[in-house]
Amino acid sequence: MQAINRVRAAEFLGVTRAADPAPVMLNALYSAQFETEALLILNSIVLLNSDLYGYKFSIDQSKINPEFMGEKSEVMRRITFLNAQAN
Repeated sequence: MQAINRVRAAEFLGVTRAADPAPVMLNALYSAQFETEALLILNSIVLLNSDLYGYKFSIDQSKINPEFMGEKSEVMRRITFLNAQAN
């Protein structure tokens, strides 16, 4: 769960506008070993992607563990939400 600690630190830096959190968060998402870990990371991405913060995240779905991408997957649901926000 070290990835989640990096994400929380990147989230703080993004909220305070001290650094762009996208690279750290995306790398953590791509290396997530558990679906719950990926969901926590995506929650932070959704927050920082919001109009309040305005960070942009280009998520490469092919880099996410395919086990997390099922039809009824919450990971897929969040990615669909983020893609809709981008359009």
